[in-house]
Amino acid sequence: MAKTSNNKSIERVALANGIDLIGVADLSHIDGIRTYPRGLLKGYRYGISLVVALDKYDDPYSFDIEDQIAFPLIRKVSTLIVDFILERGFRAIALDPNDGLKDSGPLYYRSKLSMKAVARAAGLGWIGKSAVFVSKRFGPRVCLGVVLTDMPLNPGRPSKNECGRCGLCARACPAGALTATSFEVYPEDLKKVLQRDRCNDWLERHSPTPGFCWECVLACPKGGKKS
Repeated sequence: MAKTSNNKSIERVALANGIDLIGVADLSHIDGIRTYPRGLLKGYRYGISLVVALDKYDDPYSFDIEDQIAFPLIRKVSTLIVDFILERGFRAIALDPNDGLKDSGPLYYRSKLSMKAVARAAGLGWIGKSAVFVSKRFGPRVCLGVVLTDMPLNPGRPSKNECGRCGLCARACPAGALTATSFEVYPEDLKKVLQRDRCNDWLERHSPTPGFCWECVLACPKGGKKS
């Protein structure tokens, strides 16, 4: 009963403050996934995945929506959840949703922990052929956050990959940086799915919004409306 009560209390906090989807992952389901630092998950059993859908916003596919609205919302709710857990005597830390956007070093386009892998393990969706998270409800048009905790919780069941034979995201990529490779959980070699240098080169030369291109996201047929 305590686990169920904990889940419901955390869900209420998240949904009442603007989060669109929330799930709990048993972190044993992401064994082998790279973390930074290596011992990041030590002492934590669960990952609470927070999802903010972008389609609900006006002009949703812009840097401003992510940087000024979605990411601050995730940070705010993550802090509320961490405070709720700490007040009950358990451990919890929030991972910043924008940690991966570094120019160099070990976090070059990588977060401290794959939030996509946590969301998949929580049963909220899967990692698509575009190498982005695909929500069952909203498709890939989302932003993610994660809270790590040792509070007893009921985790979801990991999602199955539903991309099938679809490769619309790869065909839509103007840089030719995506290869429609099939995998169930997480690509063994991300470079075989996404050629980051080719993507970056195209963005620098052609993107009207520096650093951003939404073509693969908009091409995905999963989820709700696309602008």
